[in-house]
Amino acid sequence: MSSSSEPAAAKTVDAALTLLEEVATQRGATLSDLARATGMTTSKAFRLLGTLERRGYLERRSGKAFELGSKVLHLGHRAARGHPLVRAAAPVLDRLAERFGETVLLAVRVDLERVIVDSRDAKYGPQLSWPYDARLPLNSGALGLCLLAYAPDHVLRDLLAAGTTAFTDHTVVGAGDIGRALEAIRRDHVYVAKHSYLEGVYSVGSPVIGPDRNAIASLSVVGTVARLGPVEEDETRTAVRDAAAEIARVLA
Repeated sequence: MSSSSEPAAAKTVDAALTLLEEVATQRGATLSDLARATGMTTSKAFRLLGTLERRGYLERRSGKAFELGSKVLHLGHRAARGHPLVRAAAPVLDRLAERFGETVLLAVRVDLERVIVDSRDAKYGPQLSWPYDARLPLNSGALGLCLLAYAPDHVLRDLLAAGTTAFTDHTVVGAGDIGRALEAIRRDHVYVAKHSYLEGVYSVGSPVIGPDRNAIASLSVVGTVARLGPVEEDETRTAVRDAAAEIARVLA
């Protein structure tokens, strides 16, 4: 259906969801910020934002800035607890956290970012905790690169066109380096990134691959490089790869 023939009600819903997503991206955005970012008129954005605020999906906590409301938090927690991916992965995350004592992360791809949907905190310090819904570009470490390796072809093109961010000297950036990393992931189904997002931090990741050969999610163990010797690295690589494959089997 073309946009010109789309029912007016559907267009309104689409515009409201666009605003909601923009608020999630631009924390603390004002009416003028949101109208400018979405290309809407100020009056249209004002009407839709008012409806979302009345329904509890948005709040204005300070001045004129919009934030996600309690209704979004409630729905998000319900969705996370009940989602088949989170349910299937939960015992696997528990076992990895118990075995290695490190932070364990589960992420999915949202556009050009990886988003944390579940995690387990490390048993001993320093604590490397990532909050639920924490976002980073797909090139920022093992978790994102594993999602990128099994994403539709256009995702890599879009990422390169948007420009890749180098958080440290070890972040994988540029078509050549990213391409080599993705080849390694497709060959080994596991990837080790060191100092990629934070100096002194490693991540060992593996993709959870669906029947269509696209990544449903990715899984990683994260810790400090000082605690990852050659033996520990080999053990972690094998365990994370096997864990990701187990989640895929359960979901299938």
